[in-house]
Amino acid sequence: MIHTKRVSSLKRAVAVILCAALLACAPGLASSGTYADPAVTKGYVDDVFLAGLHAYMAEKSDAATAQIDAEAQGLIERLKSFSAGLSDENAARNVSKTLTFHAPGFQALSLSAGDAVSGGDGTQFIVLSGWMQADAEMINFTDGTALLYSATAPLGSLIGCIGNGSLIAYNDSTVLVKGYYRPILPPGVRSMDRAAALKAMGLIAGTNNGMELERLMTRAEGVILMLNLFGERTAAEAHTGASPFLDTHGAWSERSVAYAHSRGYVSGSSPTAFLPNNLFSGDMFFSLILTALGYEITKEFQWYNALDYAAKVGVIPQSFVAPARDHFNRDRMICAAYQILNARYKGTDVTVLERLIANGIVNRAAAENAYKAAVKVVDRAATKGLIHKNKAARRKSALTLKLNGM
Repeated sequence: MIHTKRVSSLKRAVAVILCAALLACAPGLASSGTYADPAVTKGYVDDVFLAGLHAYMAEKSDAATAQIDAEAQGLIERLKSFSAGLSDENAARNVSKTLTFHAPGFQALSLSAGDAVSGGDGTQFIVLSGWMQADAEMINFTDGTALLYSATAPLGSLIGCIGNGSLIAYNDSTVLVKGYYRPILPPGVRSMDRAAALKAMGLIAGTNNGMELERLMTRAEGVILMLNLFGERTAAEAHTGASPFLDTHGAWSERSVAYAHSRGYVSGSSPTAFLPNNLFSGDMFFSLILTALGYEITKEFQWYNALDYAAKVGVIPQSFVAPARDHFNRDRMICAAYQILNARYKGTDVTVLERLIANGIVNRAAAENAYKAAVKVVDRAATKGLIHKNKAARRKSALTLKLNGM
């Protein structure tokens, strides 16, 4: 991109030079003569003076354009050098904190459909086989064009990152990578370990189409998951109170929504409408969670900052706030649900999982089996090479359910 301020400065400089030329010629034109008897003929002005002036202007304009082009080309070359990894030290400083691996030379990665690999400034990719698409704007250094978001990476082309970028595999693919990079687990790996644990405890069941991890949450689904996590689903199904929300009458979620409303967990978009099929944001979901944990909405937090407050009181890690607010799909919902099991009720040391076990909703054996099921998923991901063995060990450690003392 050419800086407009620089172009404007050059144009002003050219204009000043041309004005000076006009002023230099002006005395000769106006020193004598009248309109009826001019000292200089119109033919001289048209054929000699103006022609010379136009040539002078064109020469200066061409010089200014050439200077701008030279500067722009210099910027492009510096950008290419940076993005191709010539500023490797700076890339290492900026990227190594967030990317897991470093390949000093090109290293081959075998990916399956749904897998991805991300890089930072200076990381380079060459797709050898398969079908991979860009998840951010990148540069194709082979033909000097931009590889736009969702564009297919041409086989054999050198692809570079500007900032953070990712390539997503849509079938079995092989890609060479050089620089700092991180394999990105598909949703089925990121959360299926936790989903396996939650399912083993009877807290989630999925849908007729499986877990549908990429689908966004609805308001009805969010209410039912919250009731499951706090062991109130049975009570909700037995609830006979009338629902004030006309748009839930006869719906599969009618009793659950009516029960949650009677408990003060939810309110509608109006006194008679709940909008059960509308999308449910991360802040909306955690406003339910915080209320069930004993925190008071409007007094201690507002629904629109529930994620921030949940992080403040230790229900979720701070790192979860931004992605959950940006895109709260079922994948992130499952990760959130697992975190909530270890959350403590307000003013107590009792966790959600401890109360579930104490109330007979989840038994100790089911919780232990849940952990084992989750570990198997992590081990399979490590065996496939989707995650490093050291990271797998950390994941298994993080999955440990807090059963001691129960």
